[in-house]
Amino acid sequence: MNRREYLATAGAAALWWPFASSSEDGDENQQRFEDFDIEVDYPHDWLQRYRPAFVTDRQTMQRAKALQGHRARHPDREHDVACYWHRLSHQDGLPLIRADEHLGDTEPCYVFVDGSGNVDRVVYTAYHHFAGVLDGLPLQQSLRERDSDEPTHVQLEIIDPWHHYLPRTDPSEARVTLVDVEGDAEASYLDTWQTRGIFDSTADEAIYDPWTVADRGSWWDESTWDYRVASMYRTISQWCDICGSDDSEVPE
Repeated sequence: MNRREYLATAGAAALWWPFASSSEDGDENQQRFEDFDIEVDYPHDWLQRYRPAFVTDRQTMQRAKALQGHRARHPDREHDVACYWHRLSHQDGLPLIRADEHLGDTEPCYVFVDGSGNVDRVVYTAYHHFAGVLDGLPLQQSLRERDSDEPTHVQLEIIDPWHHYLPRTDPSEARVTLVDVEGDAEASYLDTWQTRGIFDSTADEAIYDPWTVADRGSWWDESTWDYRVASMYRTISQWCDICGSDDSEVPE
């Protein structure tokens, strides 16, 4: 998730398209999953059932390019995980200085589903790719019905213009948007984004093994400059509003 694709230097990269990966790249993508003992597939109806319900305005949804997804399984884990990555065309910068402005924005959300088909936990980007965990009563209050008679869609408000999420617990009041899930059985969109450099600042285990994110606390590769900047935002947010912190549940 390269958070520094600046508009000023992007040039022709302003256009976004899901170009095909080579077979060699596809093999590398599969190997990354195998390195973490993860089985991946694409049951479209199942992924539609658990996709997040976004609470946002029309302008933000006009930036939406795709909701990509796949299912992850591990032989020693009791949950199946619906892995979603919401791709948006761009992120507007901070007022006046516009230092945070860049092309492309990619926001993850992992929905953990138990053997009975119930949503048990959601791990989501709560503040600049630091992870929030939603479970228990707050999770139950945030779930919404749509594709079935049971509430299976976690309700997430998109914080503009940074696009991280805030769970909403008022499902009867909020107006939501559900985006159709796209993908394939190999989760090849991840390889496409690897090739484009979108994941240059992201830890592989956070991309390919969804069970690791809650413990590590973020999607970041902690050796990167982007991680240091995001950590600075998180620290400053303890004293004042910065980059949407007052509208977010900033993880400690």
